[in-house]
Amino acid sequence: MEDRELFTVRDYRSSTRAFPVLPNGNGADGTVAPDAPGGAIVEATVVLEGDSPAGAVPPPDAQRWAGWPATWATQQWNGGVGLAERVSTVFSCVRLNSGAIGSMTPVVSRGRDPLDLRNLPQWVTNPQPELYSDVGEAFEQIDASMEYTGDAYLLATSRDRITDQPRTWMVLDPTRVLPVLETGVRRVYVNGRDETDDVLHLRYRSMPGRADGLSPLEGARGNLASAAALEHYGAQLARMGGIPWGVLEMPGRLRNSQAEQVAQDFVQSRRALDGRPAVVSGGAVLKTLTINPKDMALLDLRVFDEQRIAAAFGVHPYLVGLPQPSGLTYANASTLRDDHYRSTLRITAGKMGRGLSEWALPADLSLTLNASEYVQGTVAERVDTYLPLLTALDQDGQPVLTGEELRTLIGLPPRAATGDAINRQTTGTL
Repeated sequence: MEDRELFTVRDYRSSTRAFPVLPNGNGADGTVAPDAPGGAIVEATVVLEGDSPAGAVPPPDAQRWAGWPATWATQQWNGGVGLAERVSTVFSCVRLNSGAIGSMTPVVSRGRDPLDLRNLPQWVTNPQPELYSDVGEAFEQIDASMEYTGDAYLLATSRDRITDQPRTWMVLDPTRVLPVLETGVRRVYVNGRDETDDVLHLRYRSMPGRADGLSPLEGARGNLASAAALEHYGAQLARMGGIPWGVLEMPGRLRNSQAEQVAQDFVQSRRALDGRPAVVSGGAVLKTLTINPKDMALLDLRVFDEQRIAAAFGVHPYLVGLPQPSGLTYANASTLRDDHYRSTLRITAGKMGRGLSEWALPADLSLTLNASEYVQGTVAERVDTYLPLLTALDQDGQPVLTGEELRTLIGLPPRAATGDAINRQTTGTL
């Protein structure tokens, strides 16, 4: 049927999108009228199948309104981001990955020769000074957006007048962007407007026939739902007083008020006994419970689910405070970080570098992210690695590594600068 192509979504939140706001006629109770806290009705056209018309927008986020029961859940969009926000391991994995990506220094090279950043477009050091403290913060947002939703969208906010390449850009909110495939061409709509020519679309994982990217959350949906339920269960267990240590069995059937009174009387008598044994009468029997708190909280199931979530994000459980699966051992944390970079971060960093190079740099330049600060070992480990190079000679008979280069590699100041500082301290001159 022709009319199955599109459907209308009503969004009861206040919205800054450029949608027509229609007055709601049933606002007598003051809860859903246009001037109520929930906002007015906003109508949007959403594509279910086929090509997207101009002005298509993504589905609106489901949100609670005034009077919504606290225990009710809302429908989760964008790969279950809302559900993921309730699982602490997801936040820990995204924090680790995006923080590591943000710490990497951008290096622009022509062939193998790195270039001075001062001769490059502004975005290499800060893509939008009004929004970001430095380019690392923008890189962190790109990675977090890809991991939570599968997609990151960079919008060019200014262009070079000579090359017409992006001079500055910003990372868009992925929930306000809709990618679609139109006759084999990927188009990007931002708030209903076609912005394909000004947007770089980076995808965490790409699949044929899909306009959007796949998030790690897609591969851990079952574990994510289970971990969220167990985390909520554990919180409820603690909130309701934890695990009872004993049970008073009484003959006959007691009303709720009677049972509560018996429990209170027993607790008060225990406080007054000062360590003496308790005495129960009237047919009452005190039985102590030996329930293991670990088993009561289903901790093993929760750890398994969170280990699988960490695996979906390419993070070793140890790096986010989880026990390693049995049989897996690593020499030290440096080995873990090195493997984390090789198996996870290098892939994301390479995808970002190649995408930005093609979109915002001349054809003969390429961007890479230097991960040395993340993967480097301790000073002692680096010295042991570099020392043999001091005596090794290259093809011209020169040392492969000089003493000054070694000082730079291990983070020490140049020897000349150290000598000047000593002379200034000795002579009292500046």
